[in-house]
Amino acid sequence: MNSKLKKEFERSTEKLVDKFVNSGLQDTEVYKFWLAQKYFQTKNNDQALNFIYQCAPEGSAEKERWLEHTKEEKGHYKLALRDLQNLGGNINDYVELNENKVIYQRQWYIAKELGTSACLGWILGLEGCASGIGKRSEFVETMYKNHGKKGMSFLKLHIEEDDDHLESAFKVIEQLDDQSKELIIENMIASCEHYISLLDKIALQSKEEIIAA
Repeated sequence: MNSKLKKEFERSTEKLVDKFVNSGLQDTEVYKFWLAQKYFQTKNNDQALNFIYQCAPEGSAEKERWLEHTKEEKGHYKLALRDLQNLGGNINDYVELNENKVIYQRQWYIAKELGTSACLGWILGLEGCASGIGKRSEFVETMYKNHGKKGMSFLKLHIEEDDDHLESAFKVIEQLDDQSKELIIENMIASCEHYISLLDKIALQSKEEIIAA
């Protein structure tokens, strides 16, 4: 792996994982808010991934990787919705935050203006986060204890599968030129920072709603 990419990947994803496990998601109301945002985000991710796949260079390993990812992620929003409902939540009670939209909306622009390979930075950020969360066993155990198995299907799927997804993404990236790798690093860092902003907003808004209630 490119040494700069490895260094930035470890730094950015570790920062994001630290934020995730310290964002109050052990609280059911905060977690339901997060599930609602993941429902909105993942539903739109399906469209973003398909667009990126369609734009990727024909016959390339990268295009094949986007096709696989598109198939893997399709319909995952249903898991987030089911978890929310199992915890007594109603998706109609939630609105999508702007901090959520920007995470995936940026990828349409990046794919069109900078090239689809740059969007691999988005994938590294989110899947690196999921993989890192899976290694925080105490946090994961607390989440299961507080929310039950019926409220954890979305998170469980991603923290258990994304190590394999990361490996395949890194293999594709290794074949790219240095300029493409730089764009991937930039997008990865930005994607992690935007997710951190989303977690901050979820924690803040959840707190405000609890006080108002």
